[in-house]
Amino acid sequence: MLRIIALSLLALLAFSAVSFGAGRSTYAVAASQQRYQVDLDRAECISIAPNRATIFGKDFFDNPEIMKILQAAWPGKQIYRGYANCPYVLGFTILFYTDRAVKYRGESSVVSMACQVCARKSDASVDDSVCSYKNLYLFRRDVTPLGAFKIGIKAFVQSQSNGWTIINVDVEGLGENQ
Repeated sequence: MLRIIALSLLALLAFSAVSFGAGRSTYAVAASQQRYQVDLDRAECISIAPNRATIFGKDFFDNPEIMKILQAAWPGKQIYRGYANCPYVLGFTILFYTDRAVKYRGESSVVSMACQVCARKSDASVDDSVCSYKNLYLFRRDVTPLGAFKIGIKAFVQSQSNGWTIINVDVEGLGENQ
């Protein structure tokens, strides 16, 4: 109930220029920052974790477009795939899921995204207790898997000062088209 109230208030404050129409490059994303223990601005080397890169039920770990989108969203970062020497690991899960508790302009979210960057332990395993983690909610279903990832990662890397907010994501210039 508190999520509905918080998001309803945030929706009133969000920019009215955000479009739900196809062909637009700006998307409204509800963002719930769960933890912020890794300063993403200071994490210079990030590796995508195997078995933690899922979009709509499929593994995207080896997809080369994921790397291009990450490099465009995080310029200047060293981005790798499965590289144990990076001190930080990225994992993400994106799925179609209607969550009627998360609404924007009366529309329920239809795509749920979870993104996290976690530190590594000294043995190179993932330290799930030291992570920055956001749950993200998209209100449109008409996105490709890579388009959804592009929207999610752009919302994930944006600074957020409170637990819940609406982020207007412009995905122009981030690799693959929606």
